[in-house]
Amino acid sequence: MNDFINNVQSATQITSNDFIKVHTLVNKIFSDLYLIADFNNINKNDYKYGWGNNKASWPTKIITAYDWNQIIIRCNLLIEHIGVNYKLIDRVQRHTRISHYKFNEIANLLNLVNFEFDINDIPLYNKLAAHNLNIFDIFSIEKIYPWETEISSIVQYEQSSFDDIRYFFNSGHSYRFNLNIFNGKSQGYCLIKSIVDSMGTLIFDSKNFRDTNNTGFTNNKNYLDLNTNTWTLLWTSNTGNYHHGGYSGYSGYSGYSGYCGYSGYSGYSGYSGYSGYSGYSGYSGYSGYSGYTNYNGYTGYGGSYGSSRIKVYGKLSSLGESLLIRFVVFSSTNTVVDGTFNIDYMITSKEDINILGIVDHQTVPQLHIIKNL
Repeated sequence: MNDFINNVQSATQITSNDFIKVHTLVNKIFSDLYLIADFNNINKNDYKYGWGNNKASWPTKIITAYDWNQIIIRCNLLIEHIGVNYKLIDRVQRHTRISHYKFNEIANLLNLVNFEFDINDIPLYNKLAAHNLNIFDIFSIEKIYPWETEISSIVQYEQSSFDDIRYFFNSGHSYRFNLNIFNGKSQGYCLIKSIVDSMGTLIFDSKNFRDTNNTGFTNNKNYLDLNTNTWTLLWTSNTGNYHHGGYSGYSGYSGYSGYCGYSGYSGYSGYSGYSGYSGYSGYSGYSGYSGYTNYNGYTGYGGSYGSSRIKVYGKLSSLGESLLIRFVVFSSTNTVVDGTFNIDYMITSKEDINILGIVDHQTVPQLHIIKNL
């Protein structure tokens, strides 16, 4: 079915077909027409739609003002969620027929949301308004001991199903990361620091994985490009810009004593128990994790890189209910990398939006450290 909805010139021109079109499209965006999506056979054109909320019900006999109002309330929730510059649509009065003006308001809004993009080239149906967006720090993991060639970490973003992963990203939410390195002075440290300082914040959303300063290289992959069998490269940093002696004066970091212990994260006891997940037996054997032998030969991981870089990979869990993010930090200076390196893990969320008892809600993932740095 063509999703575009044509305007009408009079109320008598509104047909049951027109109702079916707006009913289908509002449910496609606000709810989900592809429930229990198959993560082993991803259909990008379909699965990128759906926020996972309650559908507008189907008329029992004839189409009434109530049925139109179920659509209108959801249209207004789209306006509030996305922050689109569009006037909220008034409901149809009981026992009256919908006017062609009001139908055209519905049609024009749905066409706008379905076919237009924001300034970041993200479809409006995958957008969350800035004023609705809250960023939460979940935890930080760190490497406090010197290292030479490579360090890596894996964090699991667990939800109840692959559909919940879809709803999270489709509704404009994202994973975010801040990387830091401090208290070091070696050549390896200075090169990694120049990479980290250049990138800004890392974002993984419905579009791709990228850094806010555009200094790295995105593979333009999103969650729909991931699978359960292999790690997909999402993003690669630049190679840094270290000039010997340029950092010799970085004495300001030597006194960063307040960070040396970073004791608040060392135990992160709030997550250690994470009631209900401690046994997560499905991951205890997680093939390929126990010895990480799969990574030694992974092209680009073991000796084949030519310079210091940071790479980020993604993968789905075997059951499709979790998304795994892997950071790999390479140093090619043949010297020790000293100092403290850490990754702050953040997610975006919003407050529920409620209009007349119809709620726009998405569930955020719960994070678990599978492999520390």
